Amino acid sequence: MFSHQRFIHPMPGWKVTSNRGVFHFDRGDHLHAGWDVTAPDDVPMYAMADGAVYQSSVSTGAGGMCVKVRCPGQWDYRVYHLPLGAPTLARPRVHVGEKVVAGQQLAVVGHSGNATGPHLHVEIRWFGVEQDPLVMIEPVTVLPVDEVQRRLGLTVDGLYGPGTAQAVRAFQQSKVIPPTGSVDVRTAHLLLAA
Repeated sequence: MFSHQRFIHPMPGWKVTSNRGVFHFDRGDHLHAGWDVTAPDDVPMYAMADGAVYQSSVSTGAGGMCVKVRCPGQWDYRVYHLPLGAPTLARPRVHVGEKVVAGQQLAVVGHSGNATGPHLHVEIRWFGVEQDPLVMIEPVTVLPVDEVQRRLGLTVDGLYGPGTAQAVRAFQQSKVIPPTGSVDVRTAHLLLAA
């Protein structure tokens, strides 16, 4: 049936306020094709899966500024209502043709297009057909320190000290991502895949 594709949450910790299939009677009867994640303006939004950007511009519908990413196996995901405007942080950080990896920052939350407040509208499609993001996105997993240590081959003591931070930085360097020493969404995704 489906070719397997893993997706991660674009904004871990933020609330899903509208699911796929919900009719918005206040804006006219229509089927909501994805889900909405509410967060304040300028909260970072991350790539949900590896792929290539095929649109990073204003959408033709009510979605305002959007980023669309094509993934292997005829999958793609789309994120709408990104901010418009002059501030550097307010623009998508990716361009058409750019390859992205899961957990990479793509943009920030906004409310362009037909939006009542700051949020992102997220859609996942397979062969162009909308899929339910709540089914397709893996649950957000916060990696406990002992699990990070196990995956890095360290002595497990459950303390995030200088040795663990150094090992995380080395892992990040090996994956060619900024060596911060902290386990962000992208690092967690790569650790889980290792």
